[in-house]
Amino acid sequence: MRIGTCWGFVVLCLGLIGASCSASSNTSTNTVAPTTTESLSGADFSGRNLSGEDFNFADLSGANLSGAHLKGANLYEANLKGANLSGADLSGAWLGRADLTEANLSGANLKGADFLRAKLIRADLSGANLNRSSLMHAVLIDANLTGANLAIDLACGLDIFARKNTGANLRGADLRGADLTGANFTGVQANTRTKWPAKFGVPAGVGDTKCYDPHS
Repeated sequence: MRIGTCWGFVVLCLGLIGASCSASSNTSTNTVAPTTTESLSGADFSGRNLSGEDFNFADLSGANLSGAHLKGANLYEANLKGANLSGADLSGAWLGRADLTEANLSGANLKGADFLRAKLIRADLSGANLNRSSLMHAVLIDANLTGANLAIDLACGLDIFARKNTGANLRGADLRGADLTGANFTGVQANTRTKWPAKFGVPAGVGDTKCYDPHS
């Protein structure tokens, strides 16, 4: 074998070894998001920053997500049965078809979150901020919405263009048996398919998009 050919072979081997080491180093330092098939049931994510993470189809049943930052996270069809999401930031999160049966969402920031066809049966939404969220065709049977804010997030004096915004979208939502005590429904969108609890009927303020004073 000629000397030039031998040197070429050595250089090639060294290059392959270096690439392998670099790939190994990158793998060990990068944070890998959980896969959709991974079970995270009962996991403790309390206070963690999980903004924008992908948890679609994940099993988070019974998980502790209290105070977690899940802004813009993808939780499509996630299993969140009995999960603790109290005080969590889920603003702008995608929770379409997610199962939040008996989940604790008390005091959570759900502003702009999308709960399309999600299950919130017996879920605790007391004191939660649901402003501009979408609960279209969501099931909220026997849910606790005491003190929740579903209202249009506008104070008097804002410009006329901002007043076109509306509150939570409850078109087609099922709220039978839900506790709406003290909840704010000013500007909430509903339709004939929205099922209201017999005890409360259609709350005052639904569909009202006039400027209002949230402190009055």
